[in-house]
Amino acid sequence: MALQLHSGYDLQGEIQIAGASGVAGELLSCQGPGAPPAWAASSPGIWTLFETLSPAGVVTIPSSALPLHDLWMVIIDLEITEVGETQLQMRLNGDAGNNYFTRYFDDAVIVQGGALSAYILGGGTAPYGISGIVHIQGKRKGTGNNIGIYGGAGAGYPFNYGLAGYYAAAANLSGMTFLGPTMTGKIKIYWMDY
Repeated sequence: MALQLHSGYDLQGEIQIAGASGVAGELLSCQGPGAPPAWAASSPGIWTLFETLSPAGVVTIPSSALPLHDLWMVIIDLEITEVGETQLQMRLNGDAGNNYFTRYFDDAVIVQGGALSAYILGGGTAPYGISGIVHIQGKRKGTGNNIGIYGGAGAGYPFNYGLAGYYAAAANLSGMTFLGPTMTGKIKIYWMDY
């Protein structure tokens, strides 16, 4: 079993457990029966919380600047309060150009959208709850230097849910902005290197 410290908590820079001091991002691990625990740098392959966004009645919310990591995960748990059929979307690196390509469910049909101004996460007829998980590459890949995006957020009828797509990136991932109808809830952003 391991305990990981996350930044964003009021720990005054470090925490002590059984005499062992650690800082944000380190893992506390057991060293065996009767041995004191020890803190160490986290290993590759562990999701680390970067930021929690708490939109409260807003239509746009940006993340902080993102450092370079291999993979990002976004967990969405929102209430959409604007009345009518709406979509929740995501832009990367502040780019509002037609550089997003996506496939998404629209009721029982898979729609392919190209040259869009944002990645479609999901939607429905408000008011509704919307939740889901999205994985995003942190570094450009392939001959087109694209950033792959997989996943979305599901809601009520009519059912919209992002499946997969990519961002025709001019740079590695450095920021996210969530757009849509009036939203309240939580968006958690994690990173992982491998």
